[in-house]
Amino acid sequence: MFRNRMSVVVALSALAFCLPLVCHGASGVTPESDSNDAIVIRNTSHSANSALKKAVAYLVAQQSEDGYFGEHPEIGFTGLAVAALAKSPFRNEPAVKPAIEKGVKRLLSQQKANGSFAGDDLRSLDNYRTAISIMALVAVDPASYADQIEKAQKFLITMQMGPHNGADKDRDKNFYGGFRYDEEKGRADMSNTQMALQALNDSGLDPDSEVWKRAVVFLNRCQNRSESNDTGHAANDGGGIYAPNETKVKNGTVTLPDGRIVYKSYGSMTYALLKCFIFAGVSKDDPRVQAAYDWIASHYTVEENPGLGQQGLYYYYNTMASTLAIYNSPRIKSSESKQYDWADDLVERLVALQREDGSWTNENDRWMEGSPVLVTAYASLALESALSVIAPVTD
Repeated sequence: MFRNRMSVVVALSALAFCLPLVCHGASGVTPESDSNDAIVIRNTSHSANSALKKAVAYLVAQQSEDGYFGEHPEIGFTGLAVAALAKSPFRNEPAVKPAIEKGVKRLLSQQKANGSFAGDDLRSLDNYRTAISIMALVAVDPASYADQIEKAQKFLITMQMGPHNGADKDRDKNFYGGFRYDEEKGRADMSNTQMALQALNDSGLDPDSEVWKRAVVFLNRCQNRSESNDTGHAANDGGGIYAPNETKVKNGTVTLPDGRIVYKSYGSMTYALLKCFIFAGVSKDDPRVQAAYDWIASHYTVEENPGLGQQGLYYYYNTMASTLAIYNSPRIKSSESKQYDWADDLVERLVALQREDGSWTNENDRWMEGSPVLVTAYASLALESALSVIAPVTD
């Protein structure tokens, strides 16, 4: 997560799925008829689009003359805002299109000779900033920025811990295959990793690349599933943690009767884990994927980030929505035969939380979620992911 007083800046852009919903009503409730289905879908779409329109107007108003968005001259925030605007239904409107263009110009001005979008400070955020910038450029126009994207992709690959930088699969179990903050930091975590893998996927990295194979090693070690986690300190609930030897849950370690220490799973990292397994080509039928999905189903909520409460709430919303869109899941089904129409639930929740000026903010400002620009970009991307699984309804 963002160190030196900066937040984790994660733009998790969903793939462009348009999936019909068989039943789309309140959580756990099956609509009585196709007519009711259509009404609920239509209302959800209208609510999401209305909220997005206000959010887009807010983001555009927060752009400075030099192209940055928000209260910080930070390309991470700017990349997130550009991605949110470019993926919105309003990207070609007169006030929005030039804002995107100005934001892209600012991003490109920050690309370094090595391909990274590293910024001019010492905050050690090369991985995040480069991944966000890749996703923003892909969202705007991948053909026009193909050269810049390719250079950034090559740099991003160097952020993975592997043989090219001396990491050993068997020796370095806490970080092998994961992605780090920058070239100087040897540690890796699930948040940096999901960010990088999202960008590599979006930019078209070869599915047969060794990057994906190394990543699966790290993902296995970030999952509480002892059958596939060889660190020796995995629980067995199937959920995800921040790193093989770390969780962000308060009092998040448990000492088992045999003396082993295990780390508690939590919401945002479990969704991230599931999404990364999919990017890496792991089948939905694989027991690791099913275990992560089962954790999500048994902890389903749009009221909080499970395990962290209100901490990182909008990061959670964005990760949740993009993961389920990519998973191709309009509904979440639990082992107790409960079913949740997550897109409808999430849209309703975000609409209720949106402020009058079109922004969102989190009173719990851990990881800088007190920043309206950061949180509004997260929320907008989450709405766009939700909309991608709601079938258009015609009268």
